[in-house]
Amino acid sequence: MGTDISGFVEIRPHQRWRTTTVAAWEYVADLDHLFDGRSYDLFGCLFGVRNYAGFRPVAAGRGLPGDLSSRGAAEWEEWCSGCHDPTWITWAELAAIDLDEPAERPDLRYHHYRRTPDGGLKRVAKFSGGRPIGELIAASGMTPAEGPVPWPVGTEWTDGDDVYRIERLVRRDVLPGSMSALWQIMGALAELHGAEHVRLVVYFDS
Repeated sequence: MGTDISGFVEIRPHQRWRTTTVAAWEYVADLDHLFDGRSYDLFGCLFGVRNYAGFRPVAAGRGLPGDLSSRGAAEWEEWCSGCHDPTWITWAELAAIDLDEPAERPDLRYHHYRRTPDGGLKRVAKFSGGRPIGELIAASGMTPAEGPVPWPVGTEWTDGDDVYRIERLVRRDVLPGSMSALWQIMGALAELHGAEHVRLVVYFDS
């Protein structure tokens, strides 16, 4: 069974003349309207969920904010009895991510490429095992190392035009990726309200 993400964007509105009180968080947009997909690399990179690529998560396991907007709290109560790994992240944190930071270990999946007529390589997929990679490994006589990282970066198996590699991703490989619309919206909101006053609240369903 796969894992999907849900959530919403909230802001703490800027009020020019506010002096002693702090604005409450307000619900702005449902994540479903800004992101339509499933990206385990992105989930792992930001939140530590399905983290096959081995990133240091930026905002894992924080739980729900204690000061959720009223609509956000109502959505959680109504729809999320089976959800897991709730957490949140501000635009300030997203904007500060070093996109060149590598994952902490090699990706546990095999990266499949196919040679093109001009001699290049076209990415096909990433997968955890099975045929044909199992047969190629067996035929090569190579033995995986013990422990959580069986193959070093750069290990490669070839079958005709198909190439299978062990790689280490960097954050730039996955961010913002399929969340580019969300990035733009949160960045625009941050220009109005401040980077610390725009946040994404998420949870997962498996």
